[in-house]
Amino acid sequence: MFYSSGEHVRTEYQMPHPKFGTVIEQFLDNELVLAEKIGADTQSNPEFLCPMTLDVMGDPVIATDRYAYEREALASWMKEKKTNPRTREKIRTNVVSKRVLKTLIDEWKEKREKRQRNYFESAANDAKLKASRAEAALFEVESYVKNLEEEAEEVMKEKAMLRVEVGKLKNTKDKAKEVERARKEAELR
Repeated sequence: MFYSSGEHVRTEYQMPHPKFGTVIEQFLDNELVLAEKIGADTQSNPEFLCPMTLDVMGDPVIATDRYAYEREALASWMKEKKTNPRTREKIRTNVVSKRVLKTLIDEWKEKREKRQRNYFESAANDAKLKASRAEAALFEVESYVKNLEEEAEEVMKEKAMLRVEVGKLKNTKDKAKEVERARKEAELR
């Protein structure tokens, strides 16, 4: 991922599994927070922004008005208009490279990229941790469901055995009634 004050390039993510969807979505939300932080970073360093492009300068130059501009933007402006971009007054075409500012900007960009890498590595590790926790929780749930299924199977077996016992008891009761009826009939005779 690369960010600057004027652009945002985003790589498309493929979710590895539907259960990790919310983890990936949270990661992408965190990316946007980082983009906002980086934008705030350029606001704290306005001298790094070209007043014409409002982007961080890659090749800063100083014009005769003593302001820093992006070389390409200033050259394009002066080619067309030949005036100062700020005051619109006539300007001489000579510019001086601002090496100190370029060095500061390059150092700032390196630090920013390092912060981005660290942030994304941290976010990726957080996402992996959350994914492994989700996987562990899923495993626990699956184990619990399997135990419930086994218990349900045992209950069904016991139910079947109880039905057999109830059937035997009914048969015994029916036989006892027949014996009782036969005895009463024998007494009556």
